[in-house]
Amino acid sequence: MGVMKCNRKGCENILCELYSSRFGYICRDCYNEMKCSHMPIAVFMSVAKNDLPNYNYDEEFKEG
Repeated sequence: MGVMKCNRKGCENILCELYSSRFGYICRDCYNEMKCSHMPIAVFMSVAKNDLPNYNYDEEFKEG
C-alpha cells in the first residue's frame, strides 16, 4: 500500500490500495460506501464525501 490520495471529491484518505485507470485511486472506506450506494461510479466520485445523506436504517426499521 502506497501513499496515494483518494480521488473521491472531499476525501482526505491517503492510504489507497484500489486503483482504476479511469477514476484513479479510492480508499477502502469510499469503495465500501460506493458499493452500498448503488450510484454510478462517476457520480459517486464527484459527490463530496460529506454531501451524501447518512441514513440511519437501524432507527428507521425496527423489529415489530
